[in-house]
Amino acid sequence: MYGPFIVDGEALAPSNAAFDADLRQRNAAWGLRTLCAVVTAAEAAGLHWVDRAPMPANNLFLRLQAHA
Repeated sequence: MYGPFIVDGEALAPSNAAFDADLRQRNAAWGLRTLCAVVTAAEAAGLHWVDRAPMPANNLFLRLQAHA
């Protein structure tokens, strides 16, 4: 999974904060998701967390894998 995420204990890049605010202004249900919430949803769908990698423009690549 690729994109900007809110990571507890880490500063949110100003560009991601602005993107989050813009999304929430358009629709209160939209906005950046926390990494914790994404992992929780993935686990509920049968995936487990593997790792993350930083990507350009303050994005992250999240590697999730199906349970073996």
